[in-house]
Amino acid sequence: MAEPIILEEIGRTGLNQSGGYIYEDNTPEWKGLFKTRTIRRMLTNAICGAILFAVEMLIRQTEFTVKSASEENKDKEAADFIDSCHSDMSTAWPDLVAEILTMLPWGWSWFEECYKERRGDNPGTYKDSSGVEKQLPQSNFNDGKIGWRKWAIRSQESLLRWQFDDEGGISALVQLPPPDFKTRVIPIEKSLLFRTTVHKGNPEGESIFRRGYEAYYYMKNIARIEAIGIERDLAGIPELWVPPNIANPKTDDDRAAKAAWIKVGQNVRNDEQACLMFPLVYDNNHNKLYDFKLSGTNSRRLIDTSTVIDRYKHDLLITTLSDFLILGAGSSGRGSYALSADKTELFSTVIGAWMDSICGVVNRHAIPRLLKLNGYSTERVPTLEHGKIDQIDLASFGTFIVNAAQAGIVFTDEQVNYILQQVDDSFPVNEIVSQPTAPQAKPLVQPVPSNPNEA
Repeated sequence: MAEPIILEEIGRTGLNQSGGYIYEDNTPEWKGLFKTRTIRRMLTNAICGAILFAVEMLIRQTEFTVKSASEENKDKEAADFIDSCHSDMSTAWPDLVAEILTMLPWGWSWFEECYKERRGDNPGTYKDSSGVEKQLPQSNFNDGKIGWRKWAIRSQESLLRWQFDDEGGISALVQLPPPDFKTRVIPIEKSLLFRTTVHKGNPEGESIFRRGYEAYYYMKNIARIEAIGIERDLAGIPELWVPPNIANPKTDDDRAAKAAWIKVGQNVRNDEQACLMFPLVYDNNHNKLYDFKLSGTNSRRLIDTSTVIDRYKHDLLITTLSDFLILGAGSSGRGSYALSADKTELFSTVIGAWMDSICGVVNRHAIPRLLKLNGYSTERVPTLEHGKIDQIDLASFGTFIVNAAQAGIVFTDEQVNYILQQVDDSFPVNEIVSQPTAPQAKPLVQPVPSNPNEA
């Protein structure tokens, strides 16, 4: 007799959480509210902003399509329905993808699936739980089916805590959002959770900036010190001459006067409001008791801060494989075309993996749920797929074609079709370029004859 299968889950992921709060990171700047402040600061940084801008612009130009599970009519019908819902949401798909990509700096992004009954442009009204009459959402279709109204983002800053089930899985997000700051519990069954990583089942993933935070920290602080040094070099270091009783105070009045003069020296700026007022007081030798001047310095700094900042900038970029953004820039100014091509190709591969993750969440959760609501079978479901990200270098591609043709290599009709697609994306995919006078494949480019008389 076969032993019974143990269906009960015994172990746990080991996620360090208590009461819905996660304590995976021991760095103070990456805990709780401090983590929120850290990410907000990094989002305003030029380098971090350039990384996110590059990712968003590359993904925005990528085409997303719904693919049928098979060529059967019922599978094609399900795919057409999902595609219609995909284009019938209140937010355009590129803008929705941009919201999903907030998972990159935060490590996660949470969306609540909101549905609607598709009743055309004039769907009528309904009464909410408080009895207030409201307008039903419009739709481009009038078939009475349930579609997506929107995927509404639930901002990372509004997170209060997480809810976990008995096995340690995510069951809900508890948020405390403005403007009313009321506690709201959003179950995972009605949501989509996008994450950069799923290690230990951590719902917060990991920010793509986390591993580059140390480089960001030093880069920011050295740049601040550099700015102060430049200001001092250009304006000079203030020198204040005061009476001995203020320089070495004995009374409370003298101590207060010393503190006031130190503040004057610290806050002096050479701008349109610069002004200093001194009492006209002399000692017995007719020397001024008070005086002020700026001492400049012509000495060269022992440390080249630009080189140090460039190093930390490179370290920050390399954590996301986006250091191609500064090739040819900075103090070194180095970077070949071949190196740039290799790095951008690797960066495109990373973006492709993130897009695979996004499509995976939609295919595992959003599409099957919607099909069930409308009575479709979920044995074979359509899938959301993304197109290519990187573009082929047409110059190199053309050189390859010419070299192949000169070597006597011939291209099939399908290969010619593919080549034309690389030149122009609008070329029909299913339209095969054929040679009506010759059934066999012909060279796309005729070899150049070695003897001009043979031409």
